[in-house]
Amino acid sequence: MNGIVSTQLHEHTVKYLATSVVIVSTVMRIGRQIEFARTIQKAALLKDDVARITLTVKQVFLAIWLMHDSCQWANTAGVVKFDNIKEISRRGQKAWLVALIASLLGNLHKLRLNGQRIEQETKLARAAAGKGGDAASAAMAIKSLRAERSKITVATVQDSLDMLIPASGLEIVKIETGIVGLIGAFTSVLGAVTHWNSLK
Repeated sequence: MNGIVSTQLHEHTVKYLATSVVIVSTVMRIGRQIEFARTIQKAALLKDDVARITLTVKQVFLAIWLMHDSCQWANTAGVVKFDNIKEISRRGQKAWLVALIASLLGNLHKLRLNGQRIEQETKLARAAAGKGGDAASAAMAIKSLRAERSKITVATVQDSLDMLIPASGLEIVKIETGIVGLIGAFTSVLGAVTHWNSLK
């Protein structure tokens, strides 16, 4: 009798936990879709054409990727079963790859603009120093720009590596599964460290 009760309790607990995971995951995914929509709205206000286009494309295709990824998650969790799950996975990987390419192009554009601003501030600092003026403000600006450049560079490296994951899944490039896993782990840690540093 106690064994039957214990089994039933275990099954009830498992079902409860599974349901809780479904609800939490669903809420988080809806939240991310809202975040994508808000970023697209902000992107529309950007005056820089390259920044506006790359950011919009990135967010749109991330939203498409998340929808397909949600279908994969639901299929794996047994919530819904899709007969064409392989095709759904492939479409999701294509959307992710497009988003990463757009992000990479946007970051390269930012690096170019950042380099131009550093060059301008360096010239101002030299001119001020040559005239015996105060070059402190220019030096502070250069320091800030270099810190910004460091963050953009990390994001560029992260996008470049992440691109290999969907590219491998789509068989555009051939990479061993273990290597793909290491790339994913490395970029995840890199993203976490970057986020942590931004909170300081």
